[in-house]
Amino acid sequence: MLLYPLRWLFRRILGWVLTIVFVTVGALWILRWVPVPPVGVIVGFFSGKVPQWGWFGDSPVRERFIYVIRKLEEPGAGLRRRLPPLSQRVAELLFYPHNAPKWGSGLLGMLIRALWGEERIIVFYLNSIRYGSDIYGVKAAAHAFFHKDIESLTPSESAELILRKEGLAIRRDLSGPLLRERDKLEKLFISGATNASQTQ
Repeated sequence: MLLYPLRWLFRRILGWVLTIVFVTVGALWILRWVPVPPVGVIVGFFSGKVPQWGWFGDSPVRERFIYVIRKLEEPGAGLRRRLPPLSQRVAELLFYPHNAPKWGSGLLGMLIRALWGEERIIVFYLNSIRYGSDIYGVKAAAHAFFHKDIESLTPSESAELILRKEGLAIRRDLSGPLLRERDKLEKLFISGATNASQTQ
């Protein structure tokens, strides 16, 4: 007697779980092709802050940034911090408000890694990095901090953008260790430019 309602309940729960999984996977697959702003931009827009954000599209400069992020994410990279995988960070930047709990971001990151591929994840990361409270993505940061288009940045300025992500004040002078780190990043940008010119 009790078995029938339990079986019915199990089927209902399984049906809802499968529906959520299919909808999530389908939505992520579609979003792979869409220049989606991070959730902070959407929240800021509706709260009247008008955050700065712009999509960093196809260009040789973007290839240099992709090259540098790839190098930084390599397991043996000296500049790599103890951070969650890049796909998880992208999930957090795109779908979770800044100070909200990040429940499920690891699972969402695994789905993103399976559906998007490494290059697309890096592209979304570059377009979602948070600089302070109302600046998102390297394109907006280049305008805000250096008053330049991203294509006009020097390797040193590009390195500084990557170094100063997540709110490290851009106007504060860099200390000794940060200067050394910027110099390492600058060398990566220079070698990224060489790589880009050789592949063209």
